[in-house]
Order: sequence, then C-alpha cells, then structure tokens
Amino acid sequence: MGSNRNRLFLCGDGVGANLPNNSSRMMAGIFGKSFNRTRKAMGWTRAEVAKFTGISTSSLGAIERGEVSPRLDVAVKLCTLLGADIGDMITPRNL
Repeated sequence: MGSNRNRLFLCGDGVGANLPNNSSRMMAGIFGKSFNRTRKAMGWTRAEVAKFTGISTSSLGAIERGEVSPRLDVAVKLCTLLGADIGDMITPRNL
C-alpha cells in the first residue's frame, strides 16, 4: 500500500479501485459539494477558478457534481486557491 495509502480517497486514477464503489463516490460527492459551496461563498465562478488553476470548467463541474474525484494534486490546487483546508473539504459533517 505504501505511497498509495495517502491517495486512497482523492484519486481518480484507479488507485482506490479496491474500495467499495459507493465509498469512492461518497468521498467524491463530499469534496465536490464542499468545493462548490466554498467557491460560491467566495464569489468565484467556475470560469475564474479554471483561469487561475488551468483546470477546465467541464472538469470542475464534474468534480462539483461528484462524478469524479480529483487527483490529490488537483484537490490541493483547488483548496489552495480558495484558502480551504483539504481535511475540511472531505469531512462529511461540513455538508
């Protein structure tokens, strides 16, 4: 498991494939909803986030809808832009 352990929930590259499918989707949904809420609270549009991060608006939309989990580096980039703590973004109680 080693280095893959830290990427368990936030990867979209199959590293967490051994998890039950609903757990992976749950984590994607939690991050996506948290990101969406935080982005809107800060007054950012998806286009603005895309401009500053290089992540396409369609990818941002898929993340916000919980259709995909961002890779860890993408999640960190998004959280950094919004000044959000990544731990808070994946904690279910914040929904």
